[in-house]
Amino acid sequence: GETLPDAIPPGCWDLDIFIGEAGHRGHAIARQAIDLLASEVFGTTLAIACCIVTSVKNETAMRTYERAGFRWTSVWNDPALGPCWVLLKEWPG
Repeated sequence: GETLPDAIPPGCWDLDIFIGEAGHRGHAIARQAIDLLASEVFGTTLAIACCIVTSVKNETAMRTYERAGFRWTSVWNDPALGPCWVLLKEWPG
C-alpha cells in the first residue's frame, strides 16, 4: 500500500492529478480539475476532507491548490519525492 502522512485524518480522500502537456499549463486547467475532483468526492462520499501531497519544490502547484481552497497543514518526508507539503480541503458542509 501507499504510504501517506500521519497528519491526514481518517475519512480523508487523497487526490492526485498530473497535467503533463506543457501547452495545457497556465490555463487554470489544474485548478478546474482539482475543483471537479473535490466536488465529486464531497458530493458522492462521506469524506470529511480531501488532501493533496506535493513536493516543496513545486511552488506553482502549491499556489494552484491554495487557490482551489486547500490549506497547508505540514511538511512530510515522502519516501519517493522527499520533502512535501501536505494540504487539506475540509468538507464544505
